Amino acid sequence: MLTPAQIATLHSELSADPSGKGYAALLPASPGSVVDLLNAPTETMVKAIKTTTAQAWAATGPYSAIVDAASNLQHPCRASCLVLRDSFASGVDIHLERADMQNMLAGWVSASLITAAQRDDLVSRATQSASRMEKLGLPAATINDVIGAM
Repeated sequence: MLTPAQIATLHSELSADPSGKGYAALLPASPGSVVDLLNAPTETMVKAIKTTTAQAWAATGPYSAIVDAASNLQHPCRASCLVLRDSFASGVDIHLERADMQNMLAGWVSASLITAAQRDDLVSRATQSASRMEKLGLPAATINDVIGAM
C-alpha cells in the first residue's frame, strides 16, 4: 500500500504522463492496463551493481589508481578509494544509483584519478532495465494504487 506522498507522486505521473505512456486513454476504464504500463521494464536507470561487475570495470585500468590513491595519505580521494577497496573485499553491492556515489565519481574525474570515459563505462555497466514505478522511486503498482491515485 502506497503512502499518501507516494499516491501524490503517482497521481502526478498519471495526470502529466511525462513519458507519454498514454494513461489518459486507458483511465478510468482500464486501470489494469495502466498498472501493466507502470510496471513494465520499458526504461533504464542506474542501479546498484554487484561487486564482481565493479571489479571487472576496475580491472580495465582504474584499480591501480584507486589502490595508489588509497595508500597516499595526502590524496584528496583517499577516503573514498579506501571505501571502494573495502567494498571490493567484502563483496557488497556498489550503489551507483545514489547521488553521493555519482558525486564521488565526479570528484575522481576532477582529481584525475579516473577519466570521464572510465566513469561513463562504470555508469553504463550499472544502467539496467527499470519500470516507470522504479524511476519514480515507488514500489510496483497495483490496481488499487492506480484507482486511489486517480
